[in-house]
Amino acid sequence: MSIIDIIGTTVTPPNVRLNALQIVQEIQKRLRMPQSAALTAPHAILLLAFVNSVLVNGPSEGYVWDELKWFTTIATAQGTPTYRIERSGYELDVLRNLQIGTSEPMSLLSDPLFREYRRLNTTQGQPKAWRHYSADTGTITIEVSPVPDAIYTIAVEALVKAKRLTLATDVPLIDPEILVLGGLTLAKEDQGEDATLAAQEYGGKLSSAATKNETNWGDVDPW
Repeated sequence: MSIIDIIGTTVTPPNVRLNALQIVQEIQKRLRMPQSAALTAPHAILLLAFVNSVLVNGPSEGYVWDELKWFTTIATAQGTPTYRIERSGYELDVLRNLQIGTSEPMSLLSDPLFREYRRLNTTQGQPKAWRHYSADTGTITIEVSPVPDAIYTIAVEALVKAKRLTLATDVPLIDPEILVLGGLTLAKEDQGEDATLAAQEYGGKLSSAATKNETNWGDVDPW
């Protein structure tokens, strides 16, 4: 084991904006592998997939930043209980709050509780509860109860997944070191190497970002 293995390899200066190709090259550097000149190289394609996995499914599981917050409204229709929610160009991740005007936020119920609530509230009226009806390719369909008796405007607070990096020049809106460390962890695991140190650094970087509220994260809130 070399001294680099012992002390770690976190070398990206803070707040440096790396693009997609540079992030891949940084991972290759820490793997002690030749750096790809383009994202079309086979190894670069693999590493970019790891980076996007971290970007889309990693930090958003524990933290929320500005890019992921989305607010919209749904106009109900009389007699219609289900509504599809989607945002063009993004994958919808989580619905955090649904509310009509100044009323109390609508209650999210599990399927069994919703079915019982719906059985007890057969008269149409202002929706007070909702459940996840279905989800498909980044969209979410909800069912509300009572079934609307008129047009209501439901304010929706949601989270979307970060956009994947596709072009070499794409620059993520979060600290690239998070993507480098997360991608490095996945790459080491894929190669059958010990990824313990990289995983620890990745977790530490996430914690540090939330604690320090780093400027390139925007508004970072613990989940």
